[in-house]
Amino acid sequence: MGNCLPMPAGWRFRPSFRLRKRSSKATPANGLPKRSGSKKPDLRNNTLPLLLITEATPLSQLSNTRRNFLCSINVVKSTQLDLPPISLGEFLWQQMELQPVEQEAFGIFEENMLTYGQLMDNIKVNTVLLDHLLEPDKEETVLILSNNRTSVVSLLIACHMRHIPVAIMNPNFTGMLVEDLKDIHVSCVFTSQEHLDKIDLLRERINLEHCILIDEEETNPRPGFQSLTDLQKCYGAGGTLLPPVVTFGRNPGDPIAPVLTVWTMGRNGCPKMVHLTNKNLTSSICLIRQVTQLDPNMRILDLLPLHHPFSLTLSVYNSLISGCRLTMLSKVGPVDFLRCSEHDRISVCFAVPSILEFLAFNDMVEDYDVSTLDMIFSVAAPIDELVASSLQRRFPGIVLYNGYGLCEATSITHITLVPEKAPKSIGSLLPNMECKILNLHTGKAECSGRMGEIVIRGPLVAQCVPDHVECLTYLDKYGWLHTGDIGFYDQDENFYVTGIVRSRGVDQLQVQNSNMYTDTPLSRKGKHYDRRKRAVNVRVVPRSLLHSEEGQLDQSLSDSTSSS
Repeated sequence: MGNCLPMPAGWRFRPSFRLRKRSSKATPANGLPKRSGSKKPDLRNNTLPLLLITEATPLSQLSNTRRNFLCSINVVKSTQLDLPPISLGEFLWQQMELQPVEQEAFGIFEENMLTYGQLMDNIKVNTVLLDHLLEPDKEETVLILSNNRTSVVSLLIACHMRHIPVAIMNPNFTGMLVEDLKDIHVSCVFTSQEHLDKIDLLRERINLEHCILIDEEETNPRPGFQSLTDLQKCYGAGGTLLPPVVTFGRNPGDPIAPVLTVWTMGRNGCPKMVHLTNKNLTSSICLIRQVTQLDPNMRILDLLPLHHPFSLTLSVYNSLISGCRLTMLSKVGPVDFLRCSEHDRISVCFAVPSILEFLAFNDMVEDYDVSTLDMIFSVAAPIDELVASSLQRRFPGIVLYNGYGLCEATSITHITLVPEKAPKSIGSLLPNMECKILNLHTGKAECSGRMGEIVIRGPLVAQCVPDHVECLTYLDKYGWLHTGDIGFYDQDENFYVTGIVRSRGVDQLQVQNSNMYTDTPLSRKGKHYDRRKRAVNVRVVPRSLLHSEEGQLDQSLSDSTSSS
């Protein structure tokens, strides 16, 4: 046996560790080895060791076929619909032209209600006004700093039609977003009377060429401000500058160029800026229209602020292209909501969970007639099961929908009918979208019933989201939006939100290694763990080293290129 050490006396091989020796004898003439029929094979005499999985094989060591397979499995894909290949302004104008000009379109509660004909006339005037205020070859952004006003909607659509970037923000964020306004080159501001002090703050740090008051009653503005009413009279129907035919855009619209900038409060307590493109907004409106199916006879109340993209896509633009009558409140409150619902005979309401809780438990509701309310869309957070059940007991005829989404995804990405779907579910995926559950430890997509981070991709995802992995919500190189929400989906592809990602990086994993499991209440049912089995140690890869399976694939490809 070569240079081997002498064996101890009395020692012999155990049968389970004996090695088979190839027979050196010649095989028979028929080519088959001679088999002994009397001796049975020893099942323990196996030369292969037990298969022990120590760690996942890096994607860099896999073939291209296996890489693509790992990146595509466990991805939930919804149905595909055809989307219009035109800009947002052109799409909105074409749909509004189909509506009767004398039908009521949009207004603020206890103020004048504009018809579709009047709204389109205001849009025409504003397009000419914007052409004279802004230089055509200069990159400038229009800022709207106001509460809910009728003029805001016509200004937004006019900017979309002329392909002028427009930003709309919560006035309370003004002092914190000066640097952001500098970056997007804000030169013209439309504001209301109650926010003049914020305009003075902006003027100290930004070169504002035009400051225009949008209040209709303001005809003699203070020095340094212009009145929108006076400017509209100059370019109105009696003026000679108003073109008979509306043209779309001073320059061809780029489908991926930002046309709307919004800010929303991030989970870290700071406002975050999101740029939405023509493709994002047009796709969102078309998909929401397909899902909601609003009837032209519906009277809609929007309780969301205009500076939030959910309000624009879900209610404002969706109502205008559907031929509905839309009402908004200048200041949102429970009492104003009840008064408006009774006075305008509201049938559909877009609300937040706090309004649902008010309807379900407050005794003040009994003093108002809200019997015409047939449908409620709740967004921004999952509906509490107790609130939903109490609301439907109190109003049995109300149909309740719950929508889930992010500003980085333009609007909602999931929607459900409560309680048709499973309890506490955010619903199924909107058409043309993809979603998967990403394991925070391994970066791999989980199957149904397993918990992880909700990651989405599709035409609704904004491409200007920060790509820093330290952010709670970020966009990777392959277009996947990491939402920062923890959840799972069941066998019917209904999604659930169970928590949020508090932080990213090594610190998060060190805290969660001991108490975070990928099991969900669905996957734990019927499981019986045998504690006598040998435990397997798992090496957890920090997220800073492994963002996702696609991120590691890109890193491996770049390393191979640099080494060659």
